[in-house]
Amino acid sequence: MHDPVTDRHAAPGSHVLASSPVWAVSAITSAPGPNSVPNEPGTPNDESARATTELEAAMASAHIWSAKEFRTEILADPVRHAVARRLVWVRLDRRGRPTGSFRPCPDGGAHDLRGLPASVDGPRIAVAHPLHLGADIPHWARNLAADGLTQPFDQLHRAIYRLAPDEAESTALARFADRMVATAALLRLEDSGWRRSAPADGGMHDYLFRPVGADLQVLIVLDDGIDATDPLLIPEQVLAAVELTARPARSWMHRCGDTRFAVLDPITASEILRDLETLLD
Repeated sequence: MHDPVTDRHAAPGSHVLASSPVWAVSAITSAPGPNSVPNEPGTPNDESARATTELEAAMASAHIWSAKEFRTEILADPVRHAVARRLVWVRLDRRGRPTGSFRPCPDGGAHDLRGLPASVDGPRIAVAHPLHLGADIPHWARNLAADGLTQPFDQLHRAIYRLAPDEAESTALARFADRMVATAALLRLEDSGWRRSAPADGGMHDYLFRPVGADLQVLIVLDDGIDATDPLLIPEQVLAAVELTARPARSWMHRCGDTRFAVLDPITASEILRDLETLLD
């Protein structure tokens, strides 16, 4: 297993994929995994949990808001605002490069690391990923601790993963091929935006996929497949391949890895690898 990269100082590349699925109605929020235990619908805890899941999904998919969208969808929404205050956010220029970080305040404003008023106006605003923050991570951690706030999900201390040079130039990640993993672990990936394929002949889901950008998807191709009526019927699965493709996914017999992993921006690549590494834990 590859260890996560612990260097927090590397900046992400300027290449950003086209917009991912709408963060607030993504598969991550609309279709919880089979192992999720939902709160009672309509309760404050349920709404807060949903907002937390939405914002983690937004970070993992590098979702971007305009300043107007940020004000209306985050600051003006009491539930999302309460969660957002415990997170660090970044302003990005039009090439996706960080130009400053901030935290929302209770009064609807924002402050920077020094506690000074911070602007939330800019071309792009995003939930900060550790790759955005570099050397500011420990300072923001102290800032949150000083205010007695805990983060709603693993943000500042989230493990960072990188593609090896040969992986970046490949359409498949060989390190995960032929690995035996628990079917339950695969099903848990649905909480991170992965989806099962439509059942093939015999009623088996023979791959999982995660959309990345507007027209790409990462495939986890399975040797046996997940039974559509009894997902845990086969308790373990062999990973036949992990591929990146721009073509519509089909049966595992129609292998379609056709896109080099190098096209993924560093945040998306890190989050995909993070998901895959959880299968091997």
